[in-house]
Amino acid sequence: MYKLVKASKRPSEIRSTLKPIDLSKIVYGSAETKNSISNIVTTVVSQYKFSSLPEFNAILGQFNVAADRGSEGSRIYRNAGLLYRIIDANGNKIGVPIKASSLAHKPTLLQLHKKFERDKIDREQLKNPSRNIVFDALKTTSDLSLFISQLEAKNIDNLSITNRCNPLDPSRMFDITDATESARVILLGLNKECINKQGDFFVESPINFLTAIIWFLRKYEDGKLCTLPHVIELMQTKYDELFPVLNTDPEIEVLVNPFITAYENDAMEQLEGQIASAKIGMARLSSPQLYWGLSGND
Repeated sequence: MYKLVKASKRPSEIRSTLKPIDLSKIVYGSAETKNSISNIVTTVVSQYKFSSLPEFNAILGQFNVAADRGSEGSRIYRNAGLLYRIIDANGNKIGVPIKASSLAHKPTLLQLHKKFERDKIDREQLKNPSRNIVFDALKTTSDLSLFISQLEAKNIDNLSITNRCNPLDPSRMFDITDATESARVILLGLNKECINKQGDFFVESPINFLTAIIWFLRKYEDGKLCTLPHVIELMQTKYDELFPVLNTDPEIEVLVNPFITAYENDAMEQLEGQIASAKIGMARLSSPQLYWGLSGND
């Protein structure tokens, strides 16, 4: 998880040199704790790029290891210390913590912060190309397998050398017309047969529905959750829970009123017809890899 880019390589060099990382999850009690943790941490620090402690822990967690600063106010936290621990499948800490300064190469918080800054700079080079690849793929195919194939061809599916990119980046969405344009591009890209039917009630209705979802998330806590995965999941919410929430925003009221009216009149067949192509089309993008890749910008 998290922008796992092979360290110390330019993007053009990665494809020909990337090799599988030979690591396995630590099972508590099966090997000496300190050596096991040291092997995992050393490999992750040298093989991956990350720019924050949560990102670092997202990678370590795949191998049942966590970097722990301690609770706020604790002595280790106040002194910028760092402990490494084994965790179980549920994230619970197990066994005795190991001080960062006692491990090989001393992966302390100070050293990690230096790496965070270096990796931020390196990964910035991949951000815009990744975003363009995703947009191009969305525009050219409505078939999930072909969409994934296009991303695979550009290494977007390979999390070890991939940055996340959010096509619904809230910092680039200034008013509701931006949400409308995004909704139109996405749905027409996923439903090619609708391109020549623009203006039709059952084409424009799902675009309006998706616009309302996108713009609601864009305005909610300044776009904190404005990503395609959040859009897809919010669309699956039961109507009696979803519509009252959307209706709290006066700016999208005109978009959601036809759906609310159909629901209140128990015109479920009409309602499903209005929304179906949006929900079905967006559901094609529902996969762990795509959710990760489209969940933010790195």
